[in-house]
Amino acid sequence: MPLWSLPVVGLMDPVAHSRCPVRRAVSTTSCFKNENDGAGNHVEFGVIKSFGSGDPLGQYGGFSLTNTGKYRPKSAIVTDAGKSLDKVIGITLLTANEDTGGGTRIVDCPFQPQGQTYSYCVHTAGDLTGDSVDVGVTERP
Repeated sequence: MPLWSLPVVGLMDPVAHSRCPVRRAVSTTSCFKNENDGAGNHVEFGVIKSFGSGDPLGQYGGFSLTNTGKYRPKSAIVTDAGKSLDKVIGITLLTANEDTGGGTRIVDCPFQPQGQTYSYCVHTAGDLTGDSVDVGVTERP
């Protein structure tokens, strides 16, 4: 029996599948709802699809000693560099250091792992996460 169909002890209603809203920026694998969480709240949530470490929807942050829990979507690095996300299928974090300042710009790729070719690379620093990072961006042809 699937976990989401098991009743929970107490006055809480069971969790059931629900229809996921269609959103371009977020890809969900499943959505669930509960009409009464035991405290009278109606709760709906989605499970976000992940495509591994190159997932464009993934976040980065927390690399510097001064970072206070600030994170950003990797896709923001691409748009900050003035590029479109229309063809992006992967954004891979290549380097992460303390913030060096200097903004966001397209750069030569610092390295490309064997068997991996990036469409372009972006360096960002001074983006309020307290980090300085390089990412490799892969676009579909």
